[in-house]
Amino acid sequence: MKPTCPECNNEITFLQSFRNINPWNYHCPNCRKRIDISKKWKNISLISAGLGFIYGLFTAANDIPMLQAFVPVLIIALFAQWFVWQRITFYKFNNANQQQDN
Repeated sequence: MKPTCPECNNEITFLQSFRNINPWNYHCPNCRKRIDISKKWKNISLISAGLGFIYGLFTAANDIPMLQAFVPVLIIALFAQWFVWQRITFYKFNNANQQQDN
């Protein structure tokens, strides 16, 4: 299942997702209308950012070289983002607050 825009019904590709990285202010790359995702996916993005910050503190505290620490995290983060991207459902912005989390 690939995410589609609820306004124009066009598919939003994984590469297009990198244009708009703020889940609280997402616009369709095709029709440029504002769309929204459920609160569950927004919470996942917050948890991911927090885990990345904790990992950064861990590597700094243990004197691990930046490149050695960054490459595995980048690979894991890209795979995780692709995995989550396949399951995201977008909603029209006006109705976003009424949607139930799936």
